[in-house]
Amino acid sequence: MPHPDDIQSNLNMQFEKMDEMYANDDLRVFGRDTSRIFKEVDVIRRKQIELATEHISLESIDEMSLPVIQTSGDIEDEYKRNLVYFNKKEMALKSLMNKLDTLGQIM
Repeated sequence: MPHPDDIQSNLNMQFEKMDEMYANDDLRVFGRDTSRIFKEVDVIRRKQIELATEHISLESIDEMSLPVIQTSGDIEDEYKRNLVYFNKKEMALKSLMNKLDTLGQIM
């Protein structure tokens, strides 16, 4: 059985080691880089929120938001209406893809 003084000495040594690790910021989960890592995670989170918001708004681009063109049943009028609609969708999709690329580069 170990002598009580040896046990006390061993415990003191372990506590000193823990105190030194705490002083050097080595007890943090990510060490000294904790603040930097959380800042980077926050940037990624904000980009994800921005991307999700844009994705949701992309779904809301519908024919209701398009200018009303007097339809006389003419195919040309329907073509113009669809052209406006598809151009809006194309621009929104390109913006979404650019943001996805940016998010991919950040990660």
